[in-house]
Amino acid sequence: MKRILAAVMTCLILASMLNIGAFAFSSEVGNVDVYKLGCDDVITVDGNIDAENEFWSNTTATNLNDNNTATAWNYRARVITDTDIRFAYSNEGLYVAAKTNDDTPIRSTGHEMHPITGEDDNEVNVGWNGDTLILAFDPLQTMTYSYTEWADYSQKCPAWYCFTLMDDGTTGIWRGKAYKLDDNDEPIYNETGDISDIVNAVATSTVDGQWNLEVFIPWTELAYTLGLITDGNYVIDAEEFAKSGAIHNAKFIYMNRYAYDQKDGTGYSGMFLGSPDTGTIVTICRNFTVSNMIPGTSYQGIQGNPEQARTSGMYLNLVDNTDDDALHTPAAEPEVIESNCTTQGKSTIYCTKCHEILSREYLPLDAHEYYVADASTGKQKCSVCDGTAGAVVNGTDPYDTFSAAYAAANAGDSIKIFASETMFSTLALDKAVTIDLGGKTIKSENGPVFEISADVVFNNSTGTGKVTGNGVDIPVKIVGGTTTVNKGRFSGDGIAVFDVEAGANLVINGGQVRSVAEGLTSH
Repeated sequence: MKRILAAVMTCLILASMLNIGAFAFSSEVGNVDVYKLGCDDVITVDGNIDAENEFWSNTTATNLNDNNTATAWNYRARVITDTDIRFAYSNEGLYVAAKTNDDTPIRSTGHEMHPITGEDDNEVNVGWNGDTLILAFDPLQTMTYSYTEWADYSQKCPAWYCFTLMDDGTTGIWRGKAYKLDDNDEPIYNETGDISDIVNAVATSTVDGQWNLEVFIPWTELAYTLGLITDGNYVIDAEEFAKSGAIHNAKFIYMNRYAYDQKDGTGYSGMFLGSPDTGTIVTICRNFTVSNMIPGTSYQGIQGNPEQARTSGMYLNLVDNTDDDALHTPAAEPEVIESNCTTQGKSTIYCTKCHEILSREYLPLDAHEYYVADASTGKQKCSVCDGTAGAVVNGTDPYDTFSAAYAAANAGDSIKIFASETMFSTLALDKAVTIDLGGKTIKSENGPVFEISADVVFNNSTGTGKVTGNGVDIPVKIVGGTTTVNKGRFSGDGIAVFDVEAGANLVINGGQVRSVAEGLTSH
C-alpha cells in the first residue's frame, strides 16, 4: 500500500576522500524557516535577488560557509566559496535564491567533464564543466532512517537539481541522479536530463567571482522525483505538499570548478594528480551541507559517503501566512480533472493570483467496463484498470463487490465470488440465493459476517473458500429459513461458528467447520 508522505540529493564519493581535518566544519545549518507568499506577493525569477523590494525582503539569508558545510576533497583551506541562500514557497512550488562568492569562477561550456581526481563527472552525474550549484530535497525525511550498518550507507540516490551559468549568459538546468529500477532491480539513471521546460531558473553574473541564481521548482516535480527515489512506495499529492508544513530535509552542494594554472601558475597548481595542461578544467572541491549526527547511529554526518540524504544538514520548515481571504480572485471557470473507474475526479475553483483552492467538488467514480476474461470460470475484468469484478450474478452480471452483487440479486439467483471482501458490518441474507465462495474469503470487522433469514446455499468451486469470524462474534447467525453448507470452510476464529435460533435450520452436507470452541449453538 502506498503511503502518503510528502525529495534531496546524492552522488558517489568514497569515504576515504573526505579530509575532516582540512576544514573548519563546526555545526550543521539546521532549521530554516520558509515563508509562504501571500495572495498579492510575487517573486520574479530573473536572477536579480532584490532583498529590499521583493518578497525576499521577508526572508533571512542563510550563509553556507566553512563552518556549516563540508568538502569531499582536500585543500579546503585554500578554496574560498560561500553562498547566501533563501527559500520561499507558494501553492504551486518552491522558490530558491542563492548568491555565491567564488574566487575561481568558471562558466560552463557544456558537458563531459572528467576531473583529474578520477571521478567521472559527466552529464549523467552532474551536468556541466563549470561551477555548478546543486539542490536536493527529501520531503518528510523519507530517506533518513535507511541506515544499514554499512560504512558506505547503502542508500539510493534522490534527484539532484543542478544549475550553472553558461559562458554565453544562459542558464543550465539539469535533473541528475534520478533513477528507475531495471529488470534486475538495479538503479539506472534514466530520468536525468535538461528540465528547463519544468523548472524555471535564471543565473546572472554580478561582480568578479560572484553569481546569482533564482529558481522555481513546482511541487509536481518534487512529488514526481519522490516517487522515483522510493520506488513508488511514498507518494504525496502535489497540492498537499505545501500544506504539510513538515520539516523537509534539504541539501546544498557546490561543485567548484577550476582551470588548471588559473592563478598564474601558482595557487592551486599542486592540488591535482598528474600534470594537466594549462586551462584544463578540474573539480577543485565539492562543498555540501551535512548533519551533526546521522539519526539512529553514532556517526557524525561528515563521516562515510557525504552524499547520503541523511547528511542533509538543512531542514526546511514551511511557515504559512495569514493571508486575507478578501485578496483572492476566484477563477471564472473551475479546473476539472475527470474521474476514472479507480480515481475520483475533482472540479476546483482556484485563485487566479496565488492558486489557492477556494472551493472543490469531488466527482463520482466511473463504472468499471467489465468483460469476460475467463470463460471457463466466468471471471470478468475491467478493460480500463484491469481490476477483477468482485462477484458475478447468474454467470453474466458483474459487480465490484460481493455485497453489491447480493444487493442486486433476486431470489433464486446464483452468485459467484471472485474477490475476497472484508465488510464493516453484518450482511443480512434475506433472499434465497446460492453462493459460490470461489476460493475467496468473506469476513466482517464488526459483528457476525452474515445474518441469514432465507433459504441460502453455500458452495465452493475452487481453492479454500472461507467465511471467517473476527474472534469476537459468531460469524454466521441463522434466524430463519434453511442454510445449507455443501462446500467451503467456516471458521469461528476461536469461538462458535453457527448460531441457529429456534425455527431456523442448518444442513451441513460437506465442507469444514473449524473452531476451538463449540461448533454449533442453538436456542
